[in-house]
Amino acid sequence: MTSGYYLQNVCSNIDSNGWLRTKDLGCYTQDGYIYLIGQVRLPIKYQQKNIDRQDIETFLKTNHIATLV
Repeated sequence: MTSGYYLQNVCSNIDSNGWLRTKDLGCYTQDGYIYLIGQVRLPIKYQQKNIDRQDIETFLKTNHIATLV
């Protein structure tokens, strides 16, 4: 468990199979390794609109002023 989840009330995020639901995406290999490859992309609600997180990330990565911050 990473420090981001340490000492938090995580019991409500554990499913019936014992998995901790973190909204991280990963793949489980035949060798028994788990690789994290991303996160579930839930939209951000702003002024009754759903904004995709990827759109915000793309804007921040490509906007000259945002790259200065």
